[in-house]
Amino acid sequence: MRQLFDAPLASVSATPMYCRPHWRDTSVGGFSHMRAAEFASLLIFLEKLGMPVDPHPFVQLLLPKIKRSKLLTGHELHILWYHKEHHKSAIEFLAPAIRRAPISTLRGDSLPSP
Repeated sequence: MRQLFDAPLASVSATPMYCRPHWRDTSVGGFSHMRAAEFASLLIFLEKLGMPVDPHPFVQLLLPKIKRSKLLTGHELHILWYHKEHHKSAIEFLAPAIRRAPISTLRGDSLPSP
């Protein structure tokens, strides 16, 4: 999970959080976390990639508050449109065909003549 926070994926990033220091403290402890809307958006993205994840419970939990908001982040917009866009599109990975050379050619052996 640590690599997920280090690399931007689907525009999701870790946000540092710190424990509020008391007036006598000289240091604080912190950790990385993801906001709920970002996590749900990440699950939606992974579902589009074909991963076996179910963002529906998180969408249902966050949707009432999002519907009442006048301003939305990109992640919240993904959640708002989840039911309209669910299974309508998928991300496809296409790669050009690779022509492979015979193994003997790769080793430098000459091919026998017919």
